[in-house]
Amino acid sequence: MIIIFIGGHGRCDENLLCNVPEKVALTWYGCQGNSVGKDFSSAILKGAFTSPLPTGVVTTPLCEHYSCDSISLECEMRAQAFLEGPWDTDTYLIQARPDCIVPLSAILAYAVDKWKGRLIEIRWAVCRTSVRRKSFVVHRFNKETNMPYNELRSEKDPAPVPCEGTSSGIPIEEFEKKIYLEQWSSEKKTVSINETPTMKQMQNIFGGSASKQTGSSKESPL
Repeated sequence: MIIIFIGGHGRCDENLLCNVPEKVALTWYGCQGNSVGKDFSSAILKGAFTSPLPTGVVTTPLCEHYSCDSISLECEMRAQAFLEGPWDTDTYLIQARPDCIVPLSAILAYAVDKWKGRLIEIRWAVCRTSVRRKSFVVHRFNKETNMPYNELRSEKDPAPVPCEGTSSGIPIEEFEKKIYLEQWSSEKKTVSINETPTMKQMQNIFGGSASKQTGSSKESPL
């Protein structure tokens, strides 16, 4: 089986549907409408937590989800966590490149085309916040108990406003230009994504002034 982790920042649109092809399974590490903290995402990628949340059951019909752009440093940190996991060479990590928004429907079409005839499991390890409302719940991870927990956010402190400009019309041949694709290897334990984030990319991730936000110790959800 091919296992594909999805990293980055995630959103969903309840008004659009996403068809799941045959031989493809989806595993969710968060409830639809909620955010996923970086600590929980990292635990999933490292294999410290492998069970889907009870609220992560797939519903039918499935609404469209999106993997949103990250700065290169964030992508590198996730790839590093992924390489530390107890996986095999049939395990991959997909992340949207900076300034890109990749629909789940495009990820599914790409995976079915690239690994023809194989069973595929997509593991969504990022936020599932709605493009139509803000999230007030973040799934976090307690390293002492090795268990996730929910963190409630007040009305004055919601998750970042969802991304705009989402589109599902990405040709398969153009897909790899919009993602970082990392294959797990027992011999490869470091990763370097050599792209310097622009001020626009920093503002897209952290909001407002990039220099002000990056100086804060507060973590933004994925």
